[in-house]
Amino acid sequence: MTSLSYDTAVGLRTQKEEDDSQQETQETPEPAVLDVQSSGTTGDTSVGHFKCPFSDQTVEADNQTLDLTQSKISFHKGHGVKSVPPHTRTKSGPENTAVAVAPSEENSTLNVAPNVTNGALNVAPNVTNGAPNEGPNVNNSDLGVTPNLDGKDHSAVAATQDKKEASEQDGDIVVVTGGCGFLGQHIVKMLQLRATHVSEIWVYDVNPFQQKLEYQATKKVKSITGSVTDARYVTHALKGAKSVIHVAGCASWGTFPDFEGMERVNTTGTLNVLNACLKNNVERLIYCSTVDVAIGHQPIRGGDETNTPVPDTFLFPGYPETKYNGERVLLATPKDKRGGTLQTAVLRANVCYGELDSSYVINALKSAKQNNGVLYQVGDGSAMFQQAYVGNTAWAFVCADLAMKNNPQLSDQIFYIPDNTPIQNSFNFIRPYLEARGFRLAPRPLPYPLMHGAVSLAELFVKGLSPLVRLSLPAQSHTLQYINTDLYFCGNKARKMLNFEPIFSPNEARAQSLKYYTAVNLDEKPSQELKPPK
Repeated sequence: MTSLSYDTAVGLRTQKEEDDSQQETQETPEPAVLDVQSSGTTGDTSVGHFKCPFSDQTVEADNQTLDLTQSKISFHKGHGVKSVPPHTRTKSGPENTAVAVAPSEENSTLNVAPNVTNGALNVAPNVTNGAPNEGPNVNNSDLGVTPNLDGKDHSAVAATQDKKEASEQDGDIVVVTGGCGFLGQHIVKMLQLRATHVSEIWVYDVNPFQQKLEYQATKKVKSITGSVTDARYVTHALKGAKSVIHVAGCASWGTFPDFEGMERVNTTGTLNVLNACLKNNVERLIYCSTVDVAIGHQPIRGGDETNTPVPDTFLFPGYPETKYNGERVLLATPKDKRGGTLQTAVLRANVCYGELDSSYVINALKSAKQNNGVLYQVGDGSAMFQQAYVGNTAWAFVCADLAMKNNPQLSDQIFYIPDNTPIQNSFNFIRPYLEARGFRLAPRPLPYPLMHGAVSLAELFVKGLSPLVRLSLPAQSHTLQYINTDLYFCGNKARKMLNFEPIFSPNEARAQSLKYYTAVNLDEKPSQELKPPK
């Protein structure tokens, strides 16, 4: 089975593929909605589950269709086809890359044909019980009703409640796609604690939202269970939203990545979200991309938005290409073709660490545990790598939303968003988290050229056997190259234009992360969500 992760490059939640395909529906049901009344704790909440139906239908208007097959983006109209390869390399970077798209004249939306060749990709969880929620769960507190149980005059309390609700209605409704994942949970937290312009948060995810970080939530959270791969479903879900922070994504690693799954979620899904924003007159759309879209086979030292063109060949197969296609969907479509009002921005996130991480540091800890407490280091430790604390990365998205709200002209921009975590070798960075678990680095590093060559030969061998049997290697050659190459970026543009300043110092980020990595259960299966310590 192929491992899929729904969130973003920086936060992976593994989800097994399912072989049963979903039947198409002619009528789109209203999204399953759950009002989450947060208690400010991390305890599990019993909620109803709903498996989102997939329509997998081409959304068409007139005779225009945006085709995403064969890793091409092409616009079909009655008189011909115009296509653009997925990566147009220019010295000025991807901002100037053109893609041939055009909206429907009737509703100013882009049209998307999902790339489906072998059945539908199931991105919703298996559910054997429960039923769809037909509407929000509402209790008396939601309605501002205070039961008069003691016979006293509660008019003052009711007036205060009414005043509070009127104040809340003045704020924006912000949707976070992929809000149940690693980065998504932290974005919801930042929206709760630091986004004064936001009155309500909607979480659109394949799983029902449960608060997994410790904070006192004060704003209403609506959980909408569905997938970005369903165009009609996501369109229903975004009705009434002012802003969308699009974090949902699919990352498939290993010897045989799921290219089709990543294309459907990262590229087609982003088109679906863009369409939904246009149809619902959403004002702002912020897309979570990854620094991997700029990484090829050469080092990057202090790269910024002007000197990091898209490489001829991405270092990682599949994931960066589909995320870059998502960037092009947003940025290569002229603003007047988007109705002239939708503001868009792309934030290229670094590899993240911190609470709820289930991939980066966690994989190193698991590897050490499996090797009697020793993590083998590949390379001499001289390569400098940049990672960021997830809380600061989440804050960057909130800063972007507020900056765009305050400046309607701020649109169609790419931003790198590193924080102040010291740039250092990956193994040196991981060392304190190893030691907190009683683990250690191997005393002698393994030579990088030798290990890279051996793994490359093994990859050729197993791929040659793939018509008969598929074997998955524990390491990949591009991963070894990744951690043995200088890769770090400059965030000056985001700090200037988005007023982004990291709110967690390196020491604070390390302290928070140590609590998590010291207590997290390393024996938990990847398909299960990791919970933070209390």
